[in-house]
Amino acid sequence: MVFTLGWVAGNRYFSEAMQVARLRSDQIEAAQQALEEQRKELIRLRTGAEVDADALEKLRQTVARLDEKSTAQREELMLYGKLLDLNADGEGLQILRAEVAPGRGASSYVYSFVVRQQATTLKPIKVVYTLRADGVQQAEEKSYDLAALDPAVDSDVLDTQLKYFRVIEGEIRLPEQFSPKTLTISAWPAGAPQQRRDLKLDWPEEGGQ
Repeated sequence: MVFTLGWVAGNRYFSEAMQVARLRSDQIEAAQQALEEQRKELIRLRTGAEVDADALEKLRQTVARLDEKSTAQREELMLYGKLLDLNADGEGLQILRAEVAPGRGASSYVYSFVVRQQATTLKPIKVVYTLRADGVQQAEEKSYDLAALDPAVDSDVLDTQLKYFRVIEGEIRLPEQFSPKTLTISAWPAGAPQQRRDLKLDWPEEGGQ
């Protein structure tokens, strides 16, 4: 009898202990699953934040590039608007925005200018142009025309086609011991030298001989 009662009591205690152990095991497993889900969510949030930050930076760079491009286009449109302004003073051929500036070498310079046709009704025309540098060489006054100044051309007189305007640019390499004072740009419609236009520029001091 005593043995039987002890076995019954022990078996009941063991069953209750097993139930508690199983419950705790289930709770631990549930907690571990919840912790794993939280860990995965944290990883997802961190990855999302990194992706969002990367996307935001790419968007910022794209906007910056577009803004820079838009600014450059606005400047070009302003230039074109001025060049094509039919209300500007004077008609016929015009020389605008002429410049001569020091180049990379000691005797190197770059030149640029715009030839524009100003008229109520415009059609394509051929324009002839020349450049001449006047200065001093070995204590004597000396002049050099385009072929002697620009190594990229082999003629003193060049021509170009235009309807509205044309930007012309090139490089000047000064002859030895030549100190330039001015640069004269001339242009006229082909076949109409009487409509010649001249523009004289002072030679820049910086970088000169």
